[in-house]
This record gives sequence, structure tokens and C-alpha cells, in this order.
Amino acid sequence: MNRTDRPKRDCAITLPPDFAVSPEALPDLVRRLESGADLVVGELSDRRAPLLLRLVRRSAPWLLRPGLSVPGVRDLFSGCYAFRLATLKRCFQDRPTLLETDGWCANAELVARAAVHARQIATVPVTPGRALPPSPRPHAATLALGLLRAGRTLRIPAPGVAVERTA
Repeated sequence: MNRTDRPKRDCAITLPPDFAVSPEALPDLVRRLESGADLVVGELSDRRAPLLLRLVRRSAPWLLRPGLSVPGVRDLFSGCYAFRLATLKRCFQDRPTLLETDGWCANAELVARAAVHARQIATVPVTPGRALPPSPRPHAATLALGLLRAGRTLRIPAPGVAVERTA
């Protein structure tokens, strides 16, 4: 972040390393950043996932309460995000280490911490990619328990701006 001469324009984009999200999502993420968003969340509708895992993902906002809330974002675990560098820089000014959790909970924590500092938050639908060998997915009960623990230990305020949804 210190290397750029344009932190308000430059961005960081994350995609899952196993191609669970198609790289074709990149233009949509960049387009939303260029239209003024500080945080763009790619929402994945993965119908290939087991039913119990999909239920846990859908109930994640409830499981993560009261410590973490990003109203309007439906998928906190896609791993497909775009951040304006100035927003990430503000996240690091608050704390020396950005994340307290790991695994899928860390994805939700990253989105929540960036959302607190974002002036505009947007979501875009993303399509599943052709995943490499099946990526290890957490057992649904293990993930639900981890989300409950994270929701009880984290204290991240809800963002002060509404989320702009893209159909």
C-alpha cells in the first residue's frame, strides 16, 4: 500500500486459488470499483455444494451475530472481493494485525472490517469456476460452530452505509 502513488484509485482483488469462482468475474468487480465502490463482494451461488453446507452459508449472518454484521451481503465466504487500497489502509490503521480468525470465518471478518471503512459497498453475482480437484470443504457442523464462536468473540461494528446489490 505504501508503494502506490494512487491509493484512492488502486485496488486489491482476491479470488479463491482453486478457481471455485470463475476469473470472468474480474471485469464486473473492477467496473463496480470504477463506479465508486470501496468494497465489492462477489456473491457465489454454488448449487454443487452439499445441502447442509449451503444451509450454513445461508444462515451465516445469523450465526455471526452479535459480533459481526454486514447487512445486505448474502455470501461472506466466496473469497471473491475487490478492495480500494485506501479502504484497506484505514483497516490497518485501526489495528496492527487485520484478522483474528482463520478459514472461512476469516473471509467474513475481512469483509466486515473493510465494510466499516467503506463509503460505498456493492455486491455482484459471480459464477462458479471449473474447480481444480474438489477443494476441501469444511464439515457443515464444524463451520457452523466456528461461525458461532467468531460471532461471540469478534466485535466489529456494522457498516454505516447500505449495500448496493447488482442483479
